[in-house]
Amino acid sequence: FSYTPLQSKDPSTRLLRLFRASDFQDEVRCEIWEAKLQPDLEYEALSYTWGTNPPSETIFLRDAHGEGRFAVRDNLDDALRHLRLADHDRVIWTDAICINQEDEIEKGRQIANMRTIYTQAKRVVVWLGKE
Repeated sequence: FSYTPLQSKDPSTRLLRLFRASDFQDEVRCEIWEAKLQPDLEYEALSYTWGTNPPSETIFLRDAHGEGRFAVRDNLDDALRHLRLADHDRVIWTDAICINQEDEIEKGRQIANMRTIYTQAKRVVVWLGKE
């Protein structure tokens, strides 16, 4: 997967649509897009520990310009599997996916927006692990 750079001059971020799945073992499939940070934007923010292990799982990720595999750490994979619903999609923000971690300029701008991202979220979900 290759990120499309954020385009908006207004404060914005990427949001993640976590597609529904009827079975826990189904592949994690998501869509990502840019959204302006506005009070009426509806999403949930996911907070979790990254852990120390390198990414070992992959999810399917697409945006308006392409799709592909995206490597995530096992803790995030577990969180996404537990958060997805059987009957409808869920819109979330999570830093490891919604911020291009390889773009230092973007990362700096997004870190500066994190207070707004978390305070404007409809709900903040804290993932402590599956145990």
